[in-house]
Amino acid sequence: MQEVTRRIFLPGAGANPEYWSLVAIKLSHQTENVFLSWPGLGDEPPSPSVQGIDDLVAMVVAEMTEPCDLVAQSLGGLIAVRATVARPDMVRRLVLVATSGGVPVRTLGGCDWRDDYYRTYPRAARWIGNVTEDLSDELRTIHTPTLLIWGDNDPISPVGIGRHLQQLLPNAQLQIVSGGNHDLARTHPQLVADMIEAHLLEHVTFPNRTPFQPPKREFMTGSDLVLREATAADEDTLWRFLAIASYEPNAEAAKRVPVVAAHLRAWPRQGDFGVLATRNQVPVGAAWARQFGPDEGATYYAGPDVPEVSIAVLPEERGKGVGGLLLHHLAVLAANRRVAGLCLNVRDTNPARRLYERAGYRLVDGAAIPNRVGGLSLGMRLLIGPSHRVLGP
Repeated sequence: MQEVTRRIFLPGAGANPEYWSLVAIKLSHQTENVFLSWPGLGDEPPSPSVQGIDDLVAMVVAEMTEPCDLVAQSLGGLIAVRATVARPDMVRRLVLVATSGGVPVRTLGGCDWRDDYYRTYPRAARWIGNVTEDLSDELRTIHTPTLLIWGDNDPISPVGIGRHLQQLLPNAQLQIVSGGNHDLARTHPQLVADMIEAHLLEHVTFPNRTPFQPPKREFMTGSDLVLREATAADEDTLWRFLAIASYEPNAEAAKRVPVVAAHLRAWPRQGDFGVLATRNQVPVGAAWARQFGPDEGATYYAGPDVPEVSIAVLPEERGKGVGGLLLHHLAVLAANRRVAGLCLNVRDTNPARRLYERAGYRLVDGAAIPNRVGGLSLGMRLLIGPSHRVLGP
């Protein structure tokens, strides 16, 4: 049995590194997760080192420094296939979801997605619309156990493409999601996670791991963005992010507002945990959780085992997936601490509410209260059940 030490998630042409977050957090077996993005595609900033599909393949191969599982969506599937052909010795298992996988999509019934894509992502690199590869011969050489997941209502990559890939790949199984469209990881995260879990856990061993060991303190995202656990040494940095989260001009102002300062004073007190995001070693975002007592005057108290989340991202870093990754890894840390859930409050005018909903938070009936600036703040909660019990981020 081959040991596996990392799991690499590849997004589609939307390039968002948080695309797989709702699925990843539901996978229970422990390993290092790497979430890649594609520079210059979707809303991701361009990089002079990425001028075409070959450069994206090279990015993935560079991450395959030890045995790994590749989990890929759409365009990511084509890249995963090419990476597997390049380094078959490094890929233990392969998961391809709603992808072309290197077969002629148009002749198999796929629609032309390019106009809609460029309307959604007008700044995306134009070369992506010209990627057409026929890897039929190469696919026949891939003996890596492969799981194919398709929706039967996907106009971009119809289920016929999945069946064609199943015929070409020597060791593939196809799972079809009834009513599923192209974004199965978003619309059916639990079902997709269960399918992937069963596939990845078959005949897998983990080196030097014991049940419920603490997660790694640093989480690489496959770019210059690094997420790590926040420590006592990060207190000053967290105060700066608390000022952003609370709309205060600076950390000193945040400290003078009791209801704000309560979220960080005496950091870290027992039960506190958090995640710090850095880019090129410069802090760009943070998220942390603190368990309040019923008499501490928390803005939104959800229970004795539901810590309250504070989160902030630098304005220039918003829209790049940082917030989603922070929420994902904070939930992983929460799961390892076996808390019942996480809660937060958000101003009703704050567009970040959509980010929280994508991360699984839901509005709590009756939890809307007046805030200190005269508006409404909405209480939201994320439930953490057995499927969230992960052993590493």
